[in-house]
Amino acid sequence: MASAQTTEKITPINVAYPDTPDLRVHITEGACRLKITPGEGAAWITGVHKDPTGARPPRIIQEGGYVRITEDQHAPGFWGALWSGRGFAAPTFELAFGKSRPYRLTVEVGASENILDLGGLPISHLAVKHGAGKTDINFSAPNPREMSLLEIGAGAGSTELRNLANANCAEIIVEGGMASYALDFGGTLRRDTHARISAGLSSVTIAIPVATAAKITADMPLGHVEAGDGFTTREGAFWTQAAMEGQQPMLTIIANVALGSLALRTMEAYGA
Repeated sequence: MASAQTTEKITPINVAYPDTPDLRVHITEGACRLKITPGEGAAWITGVHKDPTGARPPRIIQEGGYVRITEDQHAPGFWGALWSGRGFAAPTFELAFGKSRPYRLTVEVGASENILDLGGLPISHLAVKHGAGKTDINFSAPNPREMSLLEIGAGAGSTELRNLANANCAEIIVEGGMASYALDFGGTLRRDTHARISAGLSSVTIAIPVATAAKITADMPLGHVEAGDGFTTREGAFWTQAAMEGQQPMLTIIANVALGSLALRTMEAYGA
């Protein structure tokens, strides 16, 4: 029996900055591959959507300063593509975001592979929720805009957050179930930052530069904590040397891991 023929469909994406304030981007997608990088041009969002099956075309909805990037509502999705004989392969979004104006960014995806380099992007609020799969978020350069809140929610899989100090964020919330997390607070901390980590059956690794003032409080009902060199236990928490000396700004972390492990590392030990 001859196999069904499929043709990859590539759709360009180009969204200009609207002449309105309060810019927001909302990406909603099922199983997919999502890649975001900093853009260099004058556009707000550019890139391509690659659909191996031709069954899941993208849909761009823009209303004033709000942009939603999703699939066509009539796309058959996983089971429809499978039952139609086309087989299944996840589509890919490759997007580049502009730097000239601040905006809020929300990403909600299913089982997916996500690589988000948000270095230098003026994001004022970031929310990322994903199902099973792997998510890598890197603030490779400082955020020129003060971010009010960074929210990460993971159902399963692995989540790696790198150079979090560069996010320039006041509050960080990470929540998930059966997952693994690696939180790297590399970069330069420019303001007091509060982070709360709530996880179920998970392994959590937190890496902090030796020069950063940080205090980590661990709530581990059925889990265990492993603190590497560079931390001092005081008042029921783990302090870096910079925090013991009263340096500012201060990173305060509360980690609640119900059943799992928490590893604390200095950046040198983490990178070794």
